Amino acid sequence: MNMETEKIGLAIFVIGFTLVGAIAYITNSYPLYLVLAHFFVAAIAGYLLFNKP
Repeated sequence: MNMETEKIGLAIFVIGFTLVGAIAYITNSYPLYLVLAHFFVAAIAGYLLFNKP
């Protein structure tokens, strides 16, 4: 897999993950610590996405 495809895939993952976390928070179907863990993972994935050499 080349770098561009990987970055696009990761970007879609981060956006989707963040949306799922937001929806879960709004609908109150997750405890708060799970929502925070969700955003934490999305933040790490986003950090890796934008700091690849």
